[in-house]
Amino acid sequence: SAGASVLYFNAYEHPLNPPVKETERLKHFLKRGTRTAMHLRSRGACLRAVAAISTAVCKLFALAAACVWAETCVFVGGRGIFGTSFEYPLLRLLGKRVVHVFVGTASRPRYLSGYAKDVFKDGNVDSKKLRTLARRTRRQARCIRAVSRWASVVVENPLCGHFYDNSFVNLFKLGVPLNVAEFEQRPRRTEATAPRVKGMIRILHCTSRPELKGTYLIQAAVERLVREGLPLEFRCMSGIPHAQVLHELDLCDFAVDQLY
Repeated sequence: SAGASVLYFNAYEHPLNPPVKETERLKHFLKRGTRTAMHLRSRGACLRAVAAISTAVCKLFALAAACVWAETCVFVGGRGIFGTSFEYPLLRLLGKRVVHVFVGTASRPRYLSGYAKDVFKDGNVDSKKLRTLARRTRRQARCIRAVSRWASVVVENPLCGHFYDNSFVNLFKLGVPLNVAEFEQRPRRTEATAPRVKGMIRILHCTSRPELKGTYLIQAAVERLVREGLPLEFRCMSGIPHAQVLHELDLCDFAVDQLY
């Protein structure tokens, strides 16, 4: 509707992701190549080398398509085509606009995420794991600063913006695109969604990794409030499709995302 032609390819499939129509030629070529590579990686050292070459060819094809066809390249997640911002300077040199959208784990400092929980054990600091955490945090910071340096625009959650040298667009100001009209025309109602109970406040918590999202602490806090007599209904869900999450959000009073 905005008058833009888009080539879209999702390099990292997940069964719970929302369905998005991909460009058929890219999907056919790149997914076949990447799936073959993943299959070969478990078949010995020689085939792992073949897999690496296969993956590299697929990525070079994607980069060539971007260089020839695109005016703007949008990368979502923690990395570009080659797992870093390696191609960003080339794309900028060719006059392309490079937009990078971070969405959580990739830019949230490691020391503020669930990855830091193993540093403390039985009330003591594990020095080895602390050094590993520091090393991973430094590597993460270098990656983010490289993206910030070479991308035309970076879109970021300001609560994860610790490592930037340059300004970025506030993700909360931009929002997450959703075709509301289509959603309302085809409501995703399934039997998995329990009916509302009159007089109860429904709290929703959807998590992909409970141990990293503070799920058990959130649940304990809600249970404590219930024991105090508050009319709360806590729906803790994991492993459900994106469409079902949207419907759960529509029916709850508020959602609790996560704790660090």
